[in-house]
Amino acid sequence: AHRQMPLSDRSDATHNAEYGRAILSSLPSDSLLLSHTDLDWNTVRYLRKCEGLGESVTHVSAQLLPYPWFQRQISSPSNLFGPATFPSILPGVSTSRFSEGNAVLVSRFLSSNLANFPGGVYCDMQAFPDDEIEAGGVWRSLLLIPHGLVYKVEKAPDNLLAVATNFPSSLSLLSTLPSPPSGTRYPLGSWEHATLSVLNDARYQSALNLLTYALELGKNLQENLAAYLPLQLTSLADSSRLLRDLVRGHSESPHG
Repeated sequence: AHRQMPLSDRSDATHNAEYGRAILSSLPSDSLLLSHTDLDWNTVRYLRKCEGLGESVTHVSAQLLPYPWFQRQISSPSNLFGPATFPSILPGVSTSRFSEGNAVLVSRFLSSNLANFPGGVYCDMQAFPDDEIEAGGVWRSLLLIPHGLVYKVEKAPDNLLAVATNFPSSLSLLSTLPSPPSGTRYPLGSWEHATLSVLNDARYQSALNLLTYALELGKNLQENLAAYLPLQLTSLADSSRLLRDLVRGHSESPHG
């Protein structure tokens, strides 16, 4: 029993709570959060319902949306979801993020609510396949802006320059994220290791967002060299720094 104590001692296992707090602290009042994973849904829901945090945030689970019993909650007299709009569920719906049915479900829900929440609309990063996100965070008709551990969702802009206005706040929020749990203390398969993975993924998605934006600018430098070149160089420098830090952290991990 004594030899197992280091593995059994959970007195410092606060990482998931810190993870949920990091999400909620980044969200303005009167905002909407769509959670797609258990990690995001459970941590945020616990903190909201049991500790009273983020009470002005409307929180919805993408995994529950398609179920008939959940659809009945939408019209509940208690108004559980504030001003949220729930589009009808279409045939072929799915909650696997790699399926077209899921993409339709998530995109229709997010698009339908962009004008409903003064604080903005947000969704966890694990709701979207990486290979479907285009340069600078464009996904279908939406723009996915890295916002700490989640994406802020807006309508996709018409020009490249508009995308760059989001980068300072995205980079600033990364500096407020909690420290990742130890890969030695918490092994593969634990909730804490899942938190470690998503914390690293938030940095990775921000780096990809900057890198793909810089590459897209490079294709269009002839359109506006004076405006595009400084943005391209800054985006490349910021993405390189984030990726370098991730590689360094991975090489030092026991699971690297």
